[in-house]
Amino acid sequence: MIEFSHVYKYFKKDWAALEDISFKIQKGDFVFLTGVSGSGKSTLLKLIYMEEKPTKGEVFVDNLSSATIRKNDIPFLRRKIGVIFQDFKLLEDRNVYENIAFGLEVTGGSRRLVREKTLEILQKLRLGHRRNAFPYQLSGGEKQRVAIGRALVREPFILLADEPTGNIDPETSKDILKLMKDINAEGTAVLMATHDIDLVKGSGKRVLNLEHGKLMGDL
Repeated sequence: MIEFSHVYKYFKKDWAALEDISFKIQKGDFVFLTGVSGSGKSTLLKLIYMEEKPTKGEVFVDNLSSATIRKNDIPFLRRKIGVIFQDFKLLEDRNVYENIAFGLEVTGGSRRLVREKTLEILQKLRLGHRRNAFPYQLSGGEKQRVAIGRALVREPFILLADEPTGNIDPETSKDILKLMKDINAEGTAVLMATHDIDLVKGSGKRVLNLEHGKLMGDL
């Protein structure tokens, strides 16, 4: 489903963000991506949704290759990938319902489909009572659940989470992790980048560990 084959990524010609990265993620996997800030986690995620391209090597996502994919096909690939960011990236002038619905509206979903899927996600994420609230009225944990809902509404085959617990308190972080595990149990693969080792310990999940752009462990 996702494969990195001897991937290198350089910026400014000679600064190595990633060096000789190789791994595979299969359908339904749950994988943590660990490493301190600056270790290359965000760059690796950007290579999956092809915001960046490898300097050397090849990335395969859903049978599409970074070496051969056409620029016009990248938006269609991204529709199959859910991405969650640390800073939420919610639309401040839209309420919870509208933020989640936006993910379907931009791809031309019918009004009926948008309503059905959005209400389903609101119920799943326990956000029904907040559907009319705007981002400024939400807690950090609620904002992150809305961001997850927006990513989930298109039924992606994989959810990429870039430090999704970075801006919330430890107790809420545990709730978000449980939610991610529940989503994974329903069949969606999850790749979750984090520097919070306490979240990873005892999880029983596979861990890819980056240090200075190099894959130092695949456990």
